[in-house]
Amino acid sequence: MIVHSTFSRACNFITSENVIVTLLKDNTPLAPRSAVLACSDLGLFFQPNIQVSLINGKIITSHGVLIDLLAGKNTETIINSIENKYLSSPSNLTRLVNIIGDFLVKSPPSGGMHDILNGQSDFYPTKTIERIHSALDDFTLWLKNDGNTSSLAQLVGFGIGLTPSADDFILGVMMVLDLYHKQKHHALSLQLYPLLARTTDISAAMLSNACSSRYSLLFSSLFTSPINNIEITLKQIAAHGHSSGHDMLCGVYFALTRLEGNWI
Repeated sequence: MIVHSTFSRACNFITSENVIVTLLKDNTPLAPRSAVLACSDLGLFFQPNIQVSLINGKIITSHGVLIDLLAGKNTETIINSIENKYLSSPSNLTRLVNIIGDFLVKSPPSGGMHDILNGQSDFYPTKTIERIHSALDDFTLWLKNDGNTSSLAQLVGFGIGLTPSADDFILGVMMVLDLYHKQKHHALSLQLYPLLARTTDISAAMLSNACSSRYSLLFSSLFTSPINNIEITLKQIAAHGHSSGHDMLCGVYFALTRLEGNWI
């Protein structure tokens, strides 16, 4: 197993099976295929491209550092039901959609999906924005109907960030479909898998996990937190990365508004 990348809050490893697993610093929300350590600086132990061993659930480095991934509490990251029963009501889901819509227009990150959706981005040429809008129109038709969508090839890997903006956007769509339209989630997963080579390793892992209904607990908290405290949850999600959290929320809003009246 090789250290793929290190950041202030995370260290990513890539296994011999080409699967990315992640160690997170303390007080970081759990993500799929990850473990949270009581450590404030993972860079003290790991550097990119360093070989480590993974034996019986234990990470062992050449310096003798041993981390037992099986010693901690196991937490599920699969979304397989709507834990917040409040959101199983169409009227309350409409309330959530309106709250998200109002939130997204407040100081959106530059270069993110909100600017792209509204044709306001200075990051990309006009023709690029038009191409993405055409892909989103096709995506809308697919959400409202059946069949396949050709839009994913235009969207996967597009945008700024370690996880490109359009990928975070697709993640939000996937989470909505996972909760409210399982058949479409399955169909989109089948179309998404062959396209993952178009994006970054970290983003491909994120979308692959979403295809298996696994999401960061930070992102899934949108559907598990009390509706009366949802503004706090939205702020926490939007603060993730430069635009990643906000882009994901754009995907959630996009899917919920396109599926309106056909949620539950």
